[in-house]
Amino acid sequence: MNVSLCIQPAANEPRQLIRYELTKPYTVLEVPARHLVDRIEHDSATGNLALWLDAAAERARPVHVRVDIVPAGREVPPRSHHLGTVVLAGDKVGLYGSYLGVVSAEN
Repeated sequence: MNVSLCIQPAANEPRQLIRYELTKPYTVLEVPARHLVDRIEHDSATGNLALWLDAAAERARPVHVRVDIVPAGREVPPRSHHLGTVVLAGDKVGLYGSYLGVVSAEN
């Protein structure tokens, strides 16, 4: 998958895989700005979906993204990008992500 919700990492940047567990129909995450979606998988132990990002975490500032789990035939959230499709509880669901903005510094 070559999907990023912000900026793709440069080819020569050191990267690491980061796993995020999606426990609700939508989840707001703080992720490194420089990332690519590596894969989406169903965790049979928890029943949740896991989103794996290939990220240049050391050099990227954090951003907020929203990830929605959308059953087939339902309305897709506005401004979202299709991240992938998986089978969850026997039904196909789409994962959609939206960039929300840079994480603000606390004062």
